[in-house]
Amino acid sequence: MMKLGLLTYKRHGMYACSRRRPPSVLLKILIVMLLLASLTPLHDVMMRQLVMETTSSIHMVERNKSLFYVTTHLSPSHYQYLEKCWPSLLAKSQAYRQSDFVIFITKSNGSMIDWNVINATFAGTKVTVHVVDNPGYQEGAMLAMTEAYRNHWFDGYEWVIRVNPDVLIRNDTFLLEGMRDPGIEGIFADCLDKPCPTGKNCSDRLIHTDFFAIRPDAVSLEAILDADEKEPGAEPMARRAFSSIVWNGRDSWVPNAGPHMGHCRIAGAMSPVIHPHEESEGYPQCLSWYDS
Repeated sequence: MMKLGLLTYKRHGMYACSRRRPPSVLLKILIVMLLLASLTPLHDVMMRQLVMETTSSIHMVERNKSLFYVTTHLSPSHYQYLEKCWPSLLAKSQAYRQSDFVIFITKSNGSMIDWNVINATFAGTKVTVHVVDNPGYQEGAMLAMTEAYRNHWFDGYEWVIRVNPDVLIRNDTFLLEGMRDPGIEGIFADCLDKPCPTGKNCSDRLIHTDFFAIRPDAVSLEAILDADEKEPGAEPMARRAFSSIVWNGRDSWVPNAGPHMGHCRIAGAMSPVIHPHEESEGYPQCLSWYDS
């Protein structure tokens, strides 16, 4: 990034004094600048290839039973939570410690990925990184699921837990208990706060996509693609794709989540999972969640 900033500064400097330079000198400078500019995306590709080599796909025999699927566009807040909260969660939470990780990055044009943060945060874990162009907010969230199922990233895992970097599990007891229950295939939260007295078969609820956990074998590629084609957004897509889990009564719901009042951002004063609006809602509290 320092080189990129220096290059930008020099470019402006050249334009400011271009009239005092002979044409041949200007031409040489322009050629050098174009070459340097062309190396910037190449550098990003080389760095991505380097990380992908060091975090290559996890062999089936070496896999843990559960996978955290971390989806991100690497906003400043996502970087902050990766740096400040995730190392503590990875070290202290059993759910995190016993899992592998796949990171799905939707990268905007011109943005640079800080691989140092990713490598430092996930050091010592089994992690695979996938980078795609960012197709948009809802489109990116939906693409995360179609790409994962098309490319068999979930194969071999008993459970997949989907989160964003700023979605924090501050008490993993409900998650561990649900994943141990053979009668549960999905653990969800409801955007609409609709009552469901039985705690299952909650078919009129709208499933959050900033957090959910599923047994991937319970959801087919055909169901994912059908939902992607027929639904306009990530939450309606999830409700349709996971409908067989709910209709069969194999659904479970995050305790004490909400109220959300129609906002699909998991929250609640007593919720074990939160998606903070402000950094102060999650940090530094995240450092002590698993200490007791």
